[in-house]
Amino acid sequence: MEFYYYTVKFKIFLPIIKIVSIFFRNKTLFKTKEFKYSVPIGFDSISKFLMNFGLYETKERSLIEKLNNKTHIIEAGAGIGLISMYLNRKVNGKKLIMLEPNKKMNSIIKNNFKLNSMDFNNVILINKGLSESDKKDVTFQKFESDMANTISQNVRDYNLKKKDVDLIDTISINTLIYDHKLDSFQIVLDIEGEENNVLKLNNSWLKKCESILLENHLPQPELIRLNEYIVDKGFKLIDKKENVFLFKKKKSISYFFIF
Repeated sequence: MEFYYYTVKFKIFLPIIKIVSIFFRNKTLFKTKEFKYSVPIGFDSISKFLMNFGLYETKERSLIEKLNNKTHIIEAGAGIGLISMYLNRKVNGKKLIMLEPNKKMNSIIKNNFKLNSMDFNNVILINKGLSESDKKDVTFQKFESDMANTISQNVRDYNLKKKDVDLIDTISINTLIYDHKLDSFQIVLDIEGEENNVLKLNNSWLKKCESILLENHLPQPELIRLNEYIVDKGFKLIDKKENVFLFKKKKSISYFFIF
């Protein structure tokens, strides 16, 4: 989520943002330099505030260009599909597998692809959350911002109020690899605190993963430990923007000896 900070900044400015965001509650059309996108009138006004001033998903957008081209991508936490459209340009005919447990986002995602005349043929949209295993009826916490919903119990609440809960199914990366016959892939994670479970448990899939673009929502000590764990698993930190990190698989070096 874009307004995530490790300092007191957000707690200080959130009341002001909430007040100012009221002026954007009826706005539905937004744009970046590359794409235009739309959300319904009823979409939360806090996110609309960020969208209006070009602050929405800026960190992720700045790092996407450094992902590899022509490689399958799994995106967990597709939201409204804005990042998905950037990723769709990277796959170049390969599969883009999007996970978004909030079913009301389906029509928003498809409409945004249509607004930009983007082909949906290579896109696979799955209404499940990403976790370390396949599970049924997992508690899905909903906040006053549509973009902060999570299955994780270990996540900062951004000072946002919880609205209600729903039940969703989850799927693992290993299952996605098997179901969609992925040989190698990249993964983009914005899963609101569930990243610890996904990356540390049931993670044989790391052998086939080329890059990890991670928005880390964990408290600072856990964030550091998780990043160190990823590096220990053979990845290199390429770039970072605040709490968003891009890791790439280290190249193995082959030595040839001539006798």
